[in-house]
Amino acid sequence: MKNSTIKDLLETVKISKKYKQYNEDTNKKNLEALIKEPWFQQIFDMKFLDLFVYYYNNEQPLKEITLFGKKVIFKAAKSFSALLQKNKKIEDKIVKYTKIIYFDDEMNSSETV
Repeated sequence: MKNSTIKDLLETVKISKKYKQYNEDTNKKNLEALIKEPWFQQIFDMKFLDLFVYYYNNEQPLKEITLFGKKVIFKAAKSFSALLQKNKKIEDKIVKYTKIIYFDDEMNSSETV
C-alpha cells in the first residue's frame, strides 16, 4: 500500500458496502473526469506514503496544504492530529504504530547509510 499510487488505490481498494451513497460506476466516471485535469493527475500519480506525510504533519494540526502550486483547505477532513486528540487514551500507541508501519523503512534505511 505504501508504494501504491493514489490512482492505484482508488481503482483497486473496495469501499465498504455500508456506504449506501457509494456507487462504483459513478466513482469510476468521477476518477476518469478528474484524471483529465493536470493537477489531479499529479496527485493521483503520487505515492500513498508521500501524501500520507502531509496528513501526518509531524502530529501537528493541519488546516491547509499546498500541492503542486494549489492551496487545499481542509474543512470536513480531519488531520492526524485530530485523530490523536479524539483518542487521547491510546495516542501513544497510535503514534508508535503509525511510525512503525509508515515510516520504519525510511528510518531503518537512513540509519544503515
